[in-house]
Amino acid sequence: MSPEPSGWLTVFRAILDSSVWKTSALAVAAGLILYGNGKRWFPVVFEPWAIEVLIVTLVVCICLSLVAVIPNIVSMVKRADLWNVHRAKHLVNDCIPHLTAKEREIIAYLLDQNQRMFETTPDGGYASTLISKAIVACAVQPGQQVRAYAVPFEVPKHVWNVLLKRKAEFPFEPPEPGQRRTFPWAITWELG
Repeated sequence: MSPEPSGWLTVFRAILDSSVWKTSALAVAAGLILYGNGKRWFPVVFEPWAIEVLIVTLVVCICLSLVAVIPNIVSMVKRADLWNVHRAKHLVNDCIPHLTAKEREIIAYLLDQNQRMFETTPDGGYASTLISKAIVACAVQPGQQVRAYAVPFEVPKHVWNVLLKRKAEFPFEPPEPGQRRTFPWAITWELG
């Protein structure tokens, strides 16, 4: 036969089983009572043990409320990220018909080579307009060291997937035999 739980244990178990609204309301109530006691709102000053009980109630209820709310916050952040990706895909689809010949050449080269990343100057070279359109993004990680003429850039995965679906719109024209292969995003020093 198990022993009967004490009154405090029963109260604590009830608090643990209650909803986030109830624990939040208990936290606010305990906080207001503690604040009111400090400001002498009540005709009597609470005993030290009562203040300790209120502090424990406040801390426990705040922690329970936070633990209940954190998964909802994480879920909202994930939904916001998904919405941003969806919006970015839509924007890329909308701007494809308006790409310049040079932008199309860069994308065609990357798609033909199955290459999401490339290196170029910090300004992006001829890919700078693709950077402005969020089709290409700088891929430098925090603390990463890069050379002045070899900064990594990439086509984000969600944009890459859109481009792959529309690959037929970006025909690649390889250099003619005997011609030097150049990267379409690179501005040569002769053109400066």
